[in-house]
Amino acid sequence: MHATVPPEFEIVIVGGGLAGSVLATLLGRAGRQVAVIDMHDVYPPDFRAEQLVGEQCGQLAQLGLLQDAVGPLPPIPRSVAAAGGKLIGQVEAPHYGFAYETLVARLRAAIPRTVRWLTGRVVDIATGIDTQAITLAGGQTLTARLVILASGLQRSLQRELGFERQMRRAGHSLTFGFGLRPTGPDAFPAPVLVHLGGKRDGVDYLAMFPIEGATRVNLFTYWDPRSPAVRAFRQDPAPMLHRLFPRLPALLGAFRIEGPVQARVNDIEAVANPVRDGIVLVGDAFQTSCPATGTGISRLLTDVERLCSAHLPAWLASPGMAAEKIAGFYADPVKQAADREALHAAEYRRALATSDGLGWAVHRGLLSLRRRIGGWVGGPERLTTGIQPLVNAPPSPAPAAAPDYVPEAGTCLPIGRTSWSSR
Repeated sequence: MHATVPPEFEIVIVGGGLAGSVLATLLGRAGRQVAVIDMHDVYPPDFRAEQLVGEQCGQLAQLGLLQDAVGPLPPIPRSVAAAGGKLIGQVEAPHYGFAYETLVARLRAAIPRTVRWLTGRVVDIATGIDTQAITLAGGQTLTARLVILASGLQRSLQRELGFERQMRRAGHSLTFGFGLRPTGPDAFPAPVLVHLGGKRDGVDYLAMFPIEGATRVNLFTYWDPRSPAVRAFRQDPAPMLHRLFPRLPALLGAFRIEGPVQARVNDIEAVANPVRDGIVLVGDAFQTSCPATGTGISRLLTDVERLCSAHLPAWLASPGMAAEKIAGFYADPVKQAADREALHAAEYRRALATSDGLGWAVHRGLLSLRRRIGGWVGGPERLTTGIQPLVNAPPSPAPAAAPDYVPEAGTCLPIGRTSWSSR
């Protein structure tokens, strides 16, 4: 009778982005036998998740990883809110801005040396009740009791493993990123400014914040990425930006747009059949989120926290890793609430920015009023996104005239047809 060879690792994490790096750090610090497999020794530039704000900072702090994530960067304690070209209040919440690859690099640096790192591409995972076999493109095979799939938006491996993804809305939103620099003698009046939308123009909001000594802008929209106007915006964003926010120069002073305009199309989708022996999916590998809602990182960190505190200790304390165990993670009420909230927020915010009809017009008007009232008299946070009255309001810069811009005949704003809560 042959003795059973025990798995080489307790856990193998596939994917070394944000989710995989956080998991590897927490599990390594807990003394678990862990390996991480990722295709890149150094995470490449990736236009996504350029801010940590409010609740996300609190979640990282609870996990003991906030300082690892932000490094020497001091927090910006408040954001200034604007609507209709006017300052309406401020939000007291810590804010950090950095490129996503910088965040991942910092968290990778925190992974304990006891965690084994492998650079390569996983081509197959053979799952079973007791042992999982992970095969890399070069032929190397690892064994583990559990595989955590933290591969983000990479779908090829999921397809090979037979996971069925349910598309809720293709092209749900379109996010732009670009630089901004003042052209006058004064700096921008506030380091972080969020200009809220409020019309049926397919725009959710514009966020301005510092990254590595420069000013970065994220523009969150629900535009059709195939629209000629979107192509025109990427080539020369200034005319449309001034059409969308004509009073922005009055808030910021004169400015110019710098660097290339990056764009990211965001689909809303989820795995329909996630429960199986020996493998669990976290973050975007399980369900995607709309970047405008700020729920992507929050959901990811919720997944990590529930796994590390509520499920993995029990799973590893008893033999086997059958689907019945794995199902408990997907049925976790805290995880399910976070997933539902992300989906609800994504649909609501898109409807708010694109839906016509009297009902939505009235709703937008009431929301705008509530934001302004909340800002000045401290209205309920659920109605005002936490906007409070301005304290030591930044001085208004000298008015800057918007450049002359006459749209071409037939030009229109592209509207898709198919943590700033707007409710």
